[in-house]
Amino acid sequence: MLEPFLQVGARNFVIQALIQSEERMHDKPVVFYLFAIYTSIELVRYPYYMLRVYDLELGLLTWLRYNTYSTTTTTNLPRNKVLHCKSPV
Repeated sequence: MLEPFLQVGARNFVIQALIQSEERMHDKPVVFYLFAIYTSIELVRYPYYMLRVYDLELGLLTWLRYNTYSTTTTTNLPRNKVLHCKSPV
């Protein structure tokens, strides 16, 4: 339960504190890519969790869940660094 809370908290911090507070960041491509990566993670993660509630497991969905998360997290690190460096917060 702690991991999803930390993920959502970190995402909300990036969105609210770093992007919303800096007007110059609103039209940067890095913001679009960040949202696209967040969305791709959620499009795989939520169906995975829904099926796990019913004790169903699809091998492809499980594989996508873990590989999408690890791949997008790795590619997301440079984008987060750009946002942190350019933000006044």
